[in-house]
Amino acid sequence: MTKNYWPIGIFLLAMVVVGLIVLTIKTALNNPVEMKAMCGMDSQYVDENINEITQKRQAFLEQYTIEFEGPKEQGLKEFKMAFVEIRNLKNQKLQTDAKVSFFLARPNTIQEDKTLGEGEFVDGIYQSPSFEVDKQGRWQVEAYVEIGEDFSTYKYNTVSGTSKKAIAAGGVSYAYAKEFLKDYPDVRLIKV
Repeated sequence: MTKNYWPIGIFLLAMVVVGLIVLTIKTALNNPVEMKAMCGMDSQYVDENINEITQKRQAFLEQYTIEFEGPKEQGLKEFKMAFVEIRNLKNQKLQTDAKVSFFLARPNTIQEDKTLGEGEFVDGIYQSPSFEVDKQGRWQVEAYVEIGEDFSTYKYNTVSGTSKKAIAAGGVSYAYAKEFLKDYPDVRLIKV
């Protein structure tokens, strides 16, 4: 009688399939789809509230302009604070009653994101609390601006979108935020 190797082959193929399934699940758990947050808001929240965000952004951009001050690119040792100037478009006066929240983020992950806290109004600009970047790589500062019921964003000394609340980003983060918001033209985006 000759040996039949088919059962062994079928068993080995089934084990390879089970191994690939386990590897796929492990990879999916270690690398989640939602890896980017914007100004403390995750993308699911933005998706769920995009209409309201868009309307508020439009109204905000009609009233205010936001500019990030300072060099666009800084070294690891110089990158310690962020500065934002907010002006009322109607009278071109500095806005002194804004609530500005600053966030420090990396473009591709939320694991190292930090909430820096509220900005302080000093000499006509809002400055972030001081922070320290301890790792090389791409970092961005995001600013969430609220003025009364209004909020805003900025795109290289301009603000795009129409909602009262906005997302401020710089460097590579701006590109990621812009890419994310391309289907939501009403959401305000501020480029730092």
